[in-house]
Amino acid sequence: MRNHGELIGSVDVDSGSIFIGDPCYIVQDEAWREFSRPYIAALHKNKVFVSLEHKVGFEGKGVMACTLYGDGSYPVYAKFNKNGGIESMTIDFTQEDEDDDV
Repeated sequence: MRNHGELIGSVDVDSGSIFIGDPCYIVQDEAWREFSRPYIAALHKNKVFVSLEHKVGFEGKGVMACTLYGDGSYPVYAKFNKNGGIESMTIDFTQEDEDDDV
């Protein structure tokens, strides 16, 4: 089993892709669907990832990536520093069965 850190939750996927970004940049209504549609199309055409730009043209709005197996629920892990702050987070798209490592 990989050591991704401590399991802190999961993320559900219904578009075959994941978005990582600051929630304040996301419109939580139909406008987000319209905004994200071309990015999702480009993402599925390239089958890897796409970096989203702010309206003024520089990167940093977020990153979208295809999941390995499409839709599903994927575990999210975190590694913590000595002060309890999160150093990194990992979303495991492999859906490995932990019993396989026994």
